[in-house]
Amino acid sequence: MAIKLHSSLVSLTALLILSLSSISLTSAQDSGTATYYTPPYTPSACYGFEDDGVMIAAASDVFWNDGGACGQMYQVTCLSGTNEGTPEPCLGSGSAVVKIVDHCPPGSCRGTIDLSQKAFESIADTNAGVINISYQQSVLFILYILNSFGLWRLFFFYLLFSLIHAESEEWERDKISCSFEENMAN
Repeated sequence: MAIKLHSSLVSLTALLILSLSSISLTSAQDSGTATYYTPPYTPSACYGFEDDGVMIAAASDVFWNDGGACGQMYQVTCLSGTNEGTPEPCLGSGSAVVKIVDHCPPGSCRGTIDLSQKAFESIADTNAGVINISYQQSVLFILYILNSFGLWRLFFFYLLFSLIHAESEEWERDKISCSFEENMAN
C-alpha cells in the first residue's frame, strides 16, 4: 500500500510540474513592431558573454527600463506584415516566448523588440524584415525556474530514481509474498 501511494505521489508530482510548466502568467498585451538581428548574440547588455540560447531578444527603450527588462520573458505574437513585399509573413501559431538579454538603442533600433533571427523565423518569414506584433510579459513558471538553475535534470533524476525504487520494493514484496504462500501451502 505504501509503495503504491509513494509511486502515485511521484506520478502526481510529475503531472503537476508538467501542467504548471505550460501555464503562462501574462501581463497586459501591448502592440508594436518586431525586427531581428543575426548571430553572434554576445556580448549582450544584460549578460556580457554568457550564452542565453537563441530564443532571445533586445528591448527598445519602450520597455528597457534602464536594464530592468533583463531576464524578463515576453510572449511575442506576429499579427501582420508591415510591407507589401511579404503581405502575410506570420507562420504557424505565430507566437514565441523570448528572454530579454540586450538593449536595442535608439537610432539603430527599428522596432519595439529586436528578436534573434531564430526567434523571428519561428513566428514569421524573415523576408518581411519588420512585422506588426502584440507582446506581453510572460513567466513560464516552473520550466523557467528549473531551467535557470539547471534543476530540471535533478528533478527528472529524482523522478526516475523514485519510480525505480518503488518498483524494486514492490517486486521484493511480491517475492516475499510468493515465498510465504508457498510455505503455507506445504
